[in-house]
Amino acid sequence: MKRKLLVYIIYSIASVSLLSGCGSTGEVVKTPPETSAVAAADTQKEDLIETGDSEEEPQGSVSDKPDIVWIGDSLTQGSTGEDNHNENNPQAPWRIHGEISGLNVAGAGFYGYHTHDIFWAYEEYNGLIDPDVTYVYWVGSNDCHDSPNDVKYVIEETDRFNERAGITRFIMLGTTNRGDMPEGSCDIFNKALSDHYGDKYLDILPYVEFGPDGVHLTEESYAAVASAVNDKLKAMGF
Repeated sequence: MKRKLLVYIIYSIASVSLLSGCGSTGEVVKTPPETSAVAAADTQKEDLIETGDSEEEPQGSVSDKPDIVWIGDSLTQGSTGEDNHNENNPQAPWRIHGEISGLNVAGAGFYGYHTHDIFWAYEEYNGLIDPDVTYVYWVGSNDCHDSPNDVKYVIEETDRFNERAGITRFIMLGTTNRGDMPEGSCDIFNKALSDHYGDKYLDILPYVEFGPDGVHLTEESYAAVASAVNDKLKAMGF
C-alpha cells in the first residue's frame, strides 16, 4: 500500500508539471525536460509515437514504414482537453489523415511540449527519421503562448531537424489563435512561418474550432485540419 501511495504521489506531481506547460524565458532549453521521462514512464512509450497499422511491429521496420509522419504537441495527439492527453485518441488528426488518404500515417504528439523538446523527444523515443518519408510539423503552439517572438526558435529547431536528416518532404502547419494568448500573437507567429517556409506552409485557421477549454480543437475541427493537410500534400506531389 505504501508503494502504491508513493507512486500515486509522484505521478500526481509529475502530471501537474506536465499539464502546466513550460514557462519560457525566451531561451531554447538545451537539456531534455524532466517531463520527458515522466511521459515515457506514464505511457510506457507506446502512446507517444504511434502508427495507424500495427502496435506490435516497430515503426521504423521496412515492412511497416509510414508514408507520412506527423510530429507535434497535444494538437497532433488530438487532445480535447478533457484529461485524455495520453490516451489513444481516435480523433487525432494524423489518424483521420490516414483514414481519408488510405496511406500509412504515423503520429507523435507530446502534450505541453515546446518545439525544442518535441524534436528531442521524438528522436529519443526512436521516431523514424527518413528523407523518403513526408513529415507534417504542427509545432509551436506552446512557444507562441509564451511569446510570438519565440517563432525564431521554432524555425531554428525545425530547420536543424530537417538538415540533420536531409528531410525535404515536409509541410509546416500554422499555429492556432487559442484563447489564452494575447491578441495578435498568432498573426505575428504565422506570418514568420509563412515567410520562411513559403509554399510548404499551411494556414489552418480557417479550419479551427475550439473545444470547451479554448485551446484544443473539436473532433470536427481536427478532421477538417487533416483533410486540409491531405489536400496540401497532394497538391505538392507528396
